[in-house]
Amino acid sequence: MFGGLPRAVVGLDVGSTSVKAVRLEHSRKGTALAGLALQEIDSGGGTEEKDAARLAATKKALEQCGAGAISGTPIVTAVSGPGVSIKHVAFPSMPPNELAESIRWEARKHVPFGESEFVLDFQVLDGAARKKDDTTGMRVLLTSADRRVVDAHVALLKAAGVEVDTVDLAPLALMNEADEQGLLNGEAVAVADLGASGVNLSVYKRGGYLFARTVPVATSGGRGDGTQWIDAAVREVARSLTFYHNESGKETIEKVYLSGGRSLAPGVLDAFRKATGIGTALLDPFAGLGPLSPDAEPLRAQGARFALAMGLARRRT
Repeated sequence: MFGGLPRAVVGLDVGSTSVKAVRLEHSRKGTALAGLALQEIDSGGGTEEKDAARLAATKKALEQCGAGAISGTPIVTAVSGPGVSIKHVAFPSMPPNELAESIRWEARKHVPFGESEFVLDFQVLDGAARKKDDTTGMRVLLTSADRRVVDAHVALLKAAGVEVDTVDLAPLALMNEADEQGLLNGEAVAVADLGASGVNLSVYKRGGYLFARTVPVATSGGRGDGTQWIDAAVREVARSLTFYHNESGKETIEKVYLSGGRSLAPGVLDAFRKATGIGTALLDPFAGLGPLSPDAEPLRAQGARFALAMGLARRRT
């Protein structure tokens, strides 16, 4: 697919408190980790100071992971949160050209962004789009993002000198990472990405995206460090999983995987296990890798923070 030379792709995860960058090299022989970077964002000061700190951290992370080592290296990033929607939608059977023409109008019934513009994509899940006279219908994975969210993210990176190749949706990138690790071979699994401002919860199964919910987690303690934040996050995730189970009727969640910076806080794994009654582990993208480079090896213990960036870098753009 890539000829004789490795194809480098950079996954860039710009969070509210840190920037993570992963550079993978894809070739016929497989995928190799070629660069890794973590830069904390100084949260002090006002809005302008925070924006400047985020830009500086982004530039440093890309430089540290070697994003400029190969000219034209694609940079893949992601958006997440309330401005992102992923749904299964039933459509009547129709040829591909008619589906492409009609789906945007039908999508307005399903996207949660009101009258705002949105970026739309879709994939037919159960085989190719069918002929008109096929009465079985088809399921479509409909993805959308508020254009304002996408534009703001791209503008931020452009200010840092970054030309983005692809903007993905964070839940789908995490699904790719879980799939690459062979975690989707049994019953449904949940991935809870624990960030500074809340939790993005997704449920996956082999060949399908089943459920998504963004859960803001606010506490009176500012950034919410400590048991107060953990209790709030665990409570909301447990409620969401109960809702999912009631809605699905029969889907059993085999395991919960945690990613993001807050997944590494003391007591988080045990708190999730007790609240959900489900086996819980960290989503560690470094689990199947051998020794990392000397400058990257110290970051191995923080693997869960790199799950999204790794999932993004796995895209063979």
